[in-house]
Amino acid sequence: MAKEKSDKTYKELEDDLKKVLEKLSDENLPLDESRKYYLEGKDLITSMEKKIEELEKEVTNTIKEN
Repeated sequence: MAKEKSDKTYKELEDDLKKVLEKLSDENLPLDESRKYYLEGKDLITSMEKKIEELEKEVTNTIKEN
């Protein structure tokens, strides 16, 4: 079973985004599919940004504790 986006590592999200970008680069891709992949890519980028924000908070908290 596929992992939920929130359960994936940053690297897994990045790999998924690369696949989406490869699909979007197909010049014969129908408009409806292009839109679907665009939205999927946008969602993946949002998840990646959340992962980075979580890491920033963890690092900040660790620095403050020491």
